[in-house]
Amino acid sequence: MLTKEMELSEFDRLSDLSDDLLLHIMCFLTVRQAVNTCILSKRWRNLWRYLPCLHFDAYDDENFIQFITSFFRIRSNCNIDTFRLHWITTNHCWKPLVNRVLELHPRVLSIKSGEFLLSSWRKMHANSVFTCTSVEEMELDDIFLPRKTPVTLFNLKRLNLARMKLVGTSVNNLISGCPVLEDLVIENCHFSIPNVTIVSHNLKNLSIDDCEYIGKVEIHLSLPSLVSLHVTAVMLGRIWLKNMSSLVKVHMKFSYWVCANYLDSHNELLSCLSTATYIELIEPRIPKSELGLCCGSPVKDLLVKELPNCSAFANLMSLYLGESNMCEFFSPISQLVHLAPNLKTIKFVHEEEMTFSGTNAFIASATGNVVFLVGSMPVTIPFAQVIEAVKLSKPPAIIARNKRGSTTGGTVPPGFGFA
Repeated sequence: MLTKEMELSEFDRLSDLSDDLLLHIMCFLTVRQAVNTCILSKRWRNLWRYLPCLHFDAYDDENFIQFITSFFRIRSNCNIDTFRLHWITTNHCWKPLVNRVLELHPRVLSIKSGEFLLSSWRKMHANSVFTCTSVEEMELDDIFLPRKTPVTLFNLKRLNLARMKLVGTSVNNLISGCPVLEDLVIENCHFSIPNVTIVSHNLKNLSIDDCEYIGKVEIHLSLPSLVSLHVTAVMLGRIWLKNMSSLVKVHMKFSYWVCANYLDSHNELLSCLSTATYIELIEPRIPKSELGLCCGSPVKDLLVKELPNCSAFANLMSLYLGESNMCEFFSPISQLVHLAPNLKTIKFVHEEEMTFSGTNAFIASATGNVVFLVGSMPVTIPFAQVIEAVKLSKPPAIIARNKRGSTTGGTVPPGFGFA
């Protein structure tokens, strides 16, 4: 019995798997690790030569150059599906590698630099990646984006740009060279341009997150197929939307500055969000040192200025207002509720303790029911609590939910009855 168990334990079931399945497993390894599998048995000796996914970690200049030279001399010339390069060297040894890989028509391309090279934009030119027509998904981290280099990414559907210096017409030039682009993420980038215009008939998801100097940039978006919009640190009055008829989810976090001429402008930002189902409008916490310098409240200014010119928010089901003084929002939100017959949830988030009295009560009806109600009885909301109002089909009440999930309820004062 013991002998049979030993024989079973020594039986190599992994090697009995098909080549395709083994190659798929090896795709989760770096190229060095995959090459090392050749010593396992004869079955594994040549598998690495047909790897469809190449993942390189360039930690050592001399050894890395020698390794990739040998690797490409021995491997098969078959095309690849994915190429990922984690670049942590201090010279341009990665350029021949990228150029060689592009000849293998990759579908997915990812190039990332090391954390200590954050300011090395000028050192990292990779113009050839912008003309690889086989690429469908691209991720570039700390790569120089040229202003006028031809861009022919005709099959690119997903693009992620991180820690890149965006200058001149580089962004506009890049987008115009990606005619079928559907997902665009720009994060932790440095904007050195006065304006950005993104026009696309195919873009469905756009995220501009944590970018330096984005508040000084005028952004123009015309995206009729856009479904999800995520923008942070943008200045109210410097983002202009047009043709946003497919929009469903919106997350917009403003800077604590408001463009000086916004109140006198013809900006129709809110109207362009009218098709959305979920809207999040967030203000930042203002540092105490700058309280006297800031002008107005971006979200309040947006609602007060543009709501009177809005027709209806027929699809709106959830509204989220973050870091806001709720007492200032009762009047504009009451108006918004009347324009949103399907609204089910209103959420407020504030970092400081607030007290509400009957004089600050927000009473609004939609489809004949109370949406959010603070009665004559004072309600105190402690630090970092979220107030939820899901009030279209249930008896009105106040629900205060904190991070632990516990709730406190408030009752409807006598005399308030809604059919």
